Amino acid sequence: MRELDLIAGTGPRRTRTVPLKTIVPLLIDAQERNSTWLEDFAEDTVVIDADLHEVLLAYRSVRRHGDGQRKAA
Repeated sequence: MRELDLIAGTGPRRTRTVPLKTIVPLLIDAQERNSTWLEDFAEDTVVIDADLHEVLLAYRSVRRHGDGQRKAA
């Protein structure tokens, strides 16, 4: 019965707690190699610390601002 629940999406989700430093290099490598399996997870969500989210948003803003300055120069 559990297997059918998982297939139907009604069963409990299996999760793991993994350090960011473990997965980031693997994700970067998969992206650089255009690994097709990465597309399978493109719409999945991840839970991150609120502080990390704020840092990522600030970094994105700085990067966009910096890229715009380089193009204008």
